[in-house]
Amino acid sequence: MKLDTTRRPLEHERVPLPDIYEDGKPVYILSKGASRKTGREALRENIQVAQVMVEFVKDLFGPYRMVKMISEGKTTYVTSDLLTAFRKTPLSHPTAQLIAGAAVATYRECGGGAASTVILAGKILENCQQLLDLGVHPNAIADGLLVAFEKVLEIANKLAIRSNVDESEFIKNVVRRSLSGKLPAHEEEYLARLIYQLVKTVGVENLSGSERSDVVDFKKALGGSLSESEIIEGLILRKEIPHMDMPRAVKDAKIALVKGRLRLDRKLGRDENRKISFDKPEELSRFEHSKQDLLRGFLQDILRVGVNVLMVEEGIDDFLLEYLARLGILAIRRFPPPEFDRVAKATGATAITDLYHVAPSDLGWAEVVEERKINRQPWLCIRGCKNPRTVDVLLRGTTNEVLDDVERVLKGTLPMIKALHEDDRLVWAGGAFEEEISASLRNYASEFADKRQLTVTAVADAFEYLPVLLGETVDLKGIDVIAELRAKHNQGQRSAGINLAEKRIADMDALKIYDLYKMKLQVVKTAFETALTILRIDDFIIGRKLSEPELNYMQRMKGSSPEKLEKMREDYGLETLE
Repeated sequence: MKLDTTRRPLEHERVPLPDIYEDGKPVYILSKGASRKTGREALRENIQVAQVMVEFVKDLFGPYRMVKMISEGKTTYVTSDLLTAFRKTPLSHPTAQLIAGAAVATYRECGGGAASTVILAGKILENCQQLLDLGVHPNAIADGLLVAFEKVLEIANKLAIRSNVDESEFIKNVVRRSLSGKLPAHEEEYLARLIYQLVKTVGVENLSGSERSDVVDFKKALGGSLSESEIIEGLILRKEIPHMDMPRAVKDAKIALVKGRLRLDRKLGRDENRKISFDKPEELSRFEHSKQDLLRGFLQDILRVGVNVLMVEEGIDDFLLEYLARLGILAIRRFPPPEFDRVAKATGATAITDLYHVAPSDLGWAEVVEERKINRQPWLCIRGCKNPRTVDVLLRGTTNEVLDDVERVLKGTLPMIKALHEDDRLVWAGGAFEEEISASLRNYASEFADKRQLTVTAVADAFEYLPVLLGETVDLKGIDVIAELRAKHNQGQRSAGINLAEKRIADMDALKIYDLYKMKLQVVKTAFETALTILRIDDFIIGRKLSEPELNYMQRMKGSSPEKLEKMREDYGLETLE
């Protein structure tokens, strides 16, 4: 039989040609379906992505920011929080993910500045694009950026002023500006006082610089108004007392925390239809009595040390609930691990793992443990804890969207207050800081007789965009803002900025409107680092995305992997799992 060598392969039968040949042989570097861009094409695309990110973020800049609506499947989110918008928006491009990560890092460090980081980095890159179009090499632009960065740090250090404002007033001003335009004025004032009370109770040194904290937590309860929000000097948990005969309040609470569960384990065998049968009623009665004796044995040591409040991480057997209710002991069950750890820290209790060796030193203490009804929902309050620095903030409000926004703002003030405690230097707000840097950079650029002059000027324009954008959020014309701010700063009025409340240029020093120097410095450092990183990327590779059938196949393979099967075997206590 003779083969037909003239037949051409069909489209789906064609093999893609490799990009590289060594000694006449093909060398495959990238997987099938991966895309690669290099040189100016890659750099141009990255800068375009940065410009898109600026457009996405600029509506969320400043105290008078707008709100975004993001639909994720059947769930719709309405938020003015940039971090929430990033979490809910699927960013697929690697450069967009890099910029978003830089913004999140700034926020976690100082409690703010996320939008400023994205905008400043994006505008620096956008202005540098014009130099690239003129034929300037990226490395020459990078050298100019480094020179500009060093100068900005020098200028910022000179503009920093030592704080002479009262700490309570600064805290209240931060909260007011963050909530400005969202809530009635009296509620803004109330929340500002609430945060100041929180700081005084906990102590600035105990505040966390991150979103998660084991000292301060925020709880939300629908119903009522924000002015009904309160600080619980202790803990408040969304818990219901599991038995109607248990006490609703226990004073001088001696608290035992039990790790795990208080019930008999039921390990599954291969045959889930196993049954225990009894020939006589007496055998059933003896079995039940034996089971109850075993369960009561779990509590023998705990009761001996005088416990009157029992908290169990997981479940409690129904018989034990009845037994504890008859003894007048309050029992609480089913705690998420972070909440369980906070209870242990607040009350000074040691989590009990061995029920047969319990010492009085393992117990925690609180002045009172009581049930409260808030909007007809059960809550458990633990007040007067052994560790008085542990507090919860209970926020009240009419909608989840408002409560989420208020929680984000109040959480953001905590790392800002901690940053102020670590470095009390301030800078003028309202765009005065950025305009002064822009004016100084323009004067500095004239000292260079090479391409660095163009780069430094491009950075100056990027800094000036921030006060322009701030003015546009209150309906001021950008060209008018630039003209008036430049004139005042050239006349030596370095603290001239935008009074957003009155929509005019004013003296920020006279109005005592300041921003944290540490936060501004973090924004500058992160923005320059991001811009320099993106500017030096001239080759990026994006792997092929899996189709839905391929993705489902990968998930099935992962679910039946040897590691997964071994984990299932351990969970179910089986020797073999087929």
